[in-house]
Amino acid sequence: MRFTIKSRKHGPQTFWANAKEGSFASSYVYLEDRGPGTTGSQICEGGGFRGSTVTCNGTEKGLERVARRWWKQYMASDDDYDYSI
Repeated sequence: MRFTIKSRKHGPQTFWANAKEGSFASSYVYLEDRGPGTTGSQICEGGGFRGSTVTCNGTEKGLERVARRWWKQYMASDDDYDYSI
């Protein structure tokens, strides 16, 4: 299953989870990469890619909820970064 957030600053960001439809098992959530050799970066708590991995409950609504929460955290950390260094 897939969910896309349309960001004005970063363009479309597609999240996906490898869950079978109707299965309520936890599934890891990934942010689709555009780079070579990989299909996605596993997202983690706090809006990053390191630490405790994020899972969804295997439903479309669960994936949307997790993706939106992670994206909000990611954008907050992106705003805090000082690019002038």
